[in-house]
Amino acid sequence: MAKNAPWYFRLASARIREGKRGGWALLRLFHKLGLLDRVCGFTLPNGEPILMPLSWPGVHDPDVFVNYEPDAIDFFAAMIETDSDPVILVDCGADVGVFGRLVLSKIDTARVRQIIAIEPNADSFEILRRNLSDLGIAATPILGAVSDHAGIGRLVSPAHDSGAHSKYIEEGGTADGVSIQTIDGLDIAGGGVVALKVDVEGAELAVLRGARATLGGAARFVVQFEAHPAVARRTGIDPIECLRFCAAIGPCRWRAFVEKTGQTYDSVTTDRLFFDQVPDDRIYDVVAASVPGGE
Repeated sequence: MAKNAPWYFRLASARIREGKRGGWALLRLFHKLGLLDRVCGFTLPNGEPILMPLSWPGVHDPDVFVNYEPDAIDFFAAMIETDSDPVILVDCGADVGVFGRLVLSKIDTARVRQIIAIEPNADSFEILRRNLSDLGIAATPILGAVSDHAGIGRLVSPAHDSGAHSKYIEEGGTADGVSIQTIDGLDIAGGGVVALKVDVEGAELAVLRGARATLGGAARFVVQFEAHPAVARRTGIDPIECLRFCAAIGPCRWRAFVEKTGQTYDSVTTDRLFFDQVPDDRIYDVVAASVPGGE
């Protein structure tokens, strides 16, 4: 729900919501004119405020946060809540902070020792920083990218999508490029629950490799990553490699969720490629959780 969006945005949103003609055309016109290049206040389902750019996909929909990866986030949160250990929430590819804020709204925040949110896009990062302030939780927003090594990179767009949300990090760049680091380089204290979300447009396996010590040193870990068929074709890395990596650290259970339909798959095995086991024309959120003692 928008709290202070301008009248023209609310007009177009209402026309789309009511099924009237012209709503989408108005939004496209406003975007072309630069009228959506502003940040406004919205309200999360739990009533807390959040800042969002008017150009953010789907933000015109009053149910945008209710419909944002609901099943995967519910499962991710449920896996965090299986015990009372302290939690470190690490959000890689945090964008403006929607995922982290929704997860925090579903778990006992008294257990959350820290939220670390990493985002390479400078425009999104400034909004992210503001969305993580004043939460009553130690928050560490980091402008940069994550991989299995430190370095410098640059944001580029894939051939299949020029949108800001599909940009990925390409190695190399000038000294003022995007800083790349590893999760292990953050020196996260062990012993608790590490809840790691990885949405980095193809570098998911590299991020996990750079988090091996952190995940291995946790009492438990919960990992969520995106499995996108077009990204897998671009990188040549099937998402099953991420599950194999998690399973190599310790016994895990996992479930895959189709982002747009709510379908779930919990019978994926590591002896076959991911997209040989599920329809390869859909985008998935995959949640893997370690099982202490192999229970």
